[in-house]
Amino acid sequence: MKTIAFILFIVPLAALAGGSNYGIAPGAHPNLAGKVREWPVPTPRFARDPAIAPDGSIYISVMTGNKVARFDTKTNTFKEWDMPPGHRPHGLLVDKQGIPRCEAVYHPRQLHG
Repeated sequence: MKTIAFILFIVPLAALAGGSNYGIAPGAHPNLAGKVREWPVPTPRFARDPAIAPDGSIYISVMTGNKVARFDTKTNTFKEWDMPPGHRPHGLLVDKQGIPRCEAVYHPRQLHG
């Protein structure tokens, strides 16, 4: 009985949810404009988990490429670091001091450079 009550209550709510996950209805800000630019990732092997550093640079983990990369937004260039064999980085974060840290399949690692 509880399962039926749960389904009868949750399903209608899910149907009404729709729109954005951030509480902004689609079309609520029709005057927003922006520019999108793209750059090829040097090692396009499951690049993921972008993290913005305090200086504006963007770090990404390249999981199957076994690398971490940084995109410098001022020079529009990438720099990559090879990780130890089998590291497979993901879950990248950048702390307040701008030091990137990534989670790995086997162990965490702090990057420098």
